[in-house]
Amino acid sequence: MIFDLDQRVTATRYDRKTKDEIDESKAMSRMEKDLAKRDLRKLQYHYIDRLHLAHQAIYGKDPARQRVIHFWANHFTIGGGGPADFTISHVIQNVIGNGIDGRFKASVFSVGCGH
Repeated sequence: MIFDLDQRVTATRYDRKTKDEIDESKAMSRMEKDLAKRDLRKLQYHYIDRLHLAHQAIYGKDPARQRVIHFWANHFTIGGGGPADFTISHVIQNVIGNGIDGRFKASVFSVGCGH
């Protein structure tokens, strides 16, 4: 599964709304809330993205290219646990992945601008 940016935004809004509803629930104990939030995290896009990226690096049609993409994703230090985390895999798949065959200068500009 590869998500486009609109799907990521929609999923992130749903996740945040659901998490807020869990936090505000008066009918759930603290333990039930923690379990519900843990289950919600299992469905989040970034877990699916991680599995997809790892799978492509091992079993994809071009594992060497995928590993180079992983290298550059680490080099560009994308993410950091902030509110825009939902864009990390979008940048890796679409910006770095699509720019890997081009010029380094263009890739740096694209990552910096997010497109």
